[in-house]
Amino acid sequence: MTKTSGTLDEMIHKDRSWGTLEKELAKTYLKAPGKSGKKKPSSFLTKIPWVVAAIALCAALTAFLLSSNIDIKIRVASGAAFIDKENPANVMPEKGVFLVKGAEPNKTFIKNAFLFGDARPSSKVTAEEIRLSSGAGQGWADYKIEFNRPVNLSGLNIRYTAKGEMGGERLILMILDSDGRAFRVENDVSSKLERSWNVYTINPAPIRNAVDLTGVSAIKFEFGNVTAGNSPKSIIYLKDIMVVKNRRLKWL
Repeated sequence: MTKTSGTLDEMIHKDRSWGTLEKELAKTYLKAPGKSGKKKPSSFLTKIPWVVAAIALCAALTAFLLSSNIDIKIRVASGAAFIDKENPANVMPEKGVFLVKGAEPNKTFIKNAFLFGDARPSSKVTAEEIRLSSGAGQGWADYKIEFNRPVNLSGLNIRYTAKGEMGGERLILMILDSDGRAFRVENDVSSKLERSWNVYTINPAPIRNAVDLTGVSAIKFEFGNVTAGNSPKSIIYLKDIMVVKNRRLKWL
């Protein structure tokens, strides 16, 4: 018993302190921590700077758009006729495109423009204007414009200049699509004419569910005594039929 105690005393004295022995036991039986001792940052935290940068960029772009005036640029679809043949990349000019200048059809876009029904015997086309008169007959008379191929009127207005010889005459616009559907814009204020020349503009957007505005095949003007309610002796003057861009859009 004495010998064993003496041996332990010798071992303890060799190691200068119990602290050294504890360290050796810890190295042997306990798992040492990693070199850095720091936790690896999560992948979400590494993405925060990119998220902040994206939000800042979106905010700057929104501020720029809200402080700018932006015009609606209408690039006509490939199936539409309103393109510049020499430079198809051109958009419609700000002043629009004439379908009929004075009384002369624009052959670039128009296949045919003609008088129909009771209009044939009594109407007259000159270089400056189209004189429309239905006379007596079946009660319907039209001036019809047929396009070379279906055109896209989405976002465009139809504009024309007209007057009545006595005032109060009615000129009714009809739009026809390539599927055979038609719509008469007879309740529009532009239907009733005055004795002096006036420019009338019709926005066809409200009838987009009645006809296909992306595939319009023809437009026509009705002025017969049955179809438009005019007197058989009434005379209407029409000229400068065109399509123009819709109004400018301003970001507030």
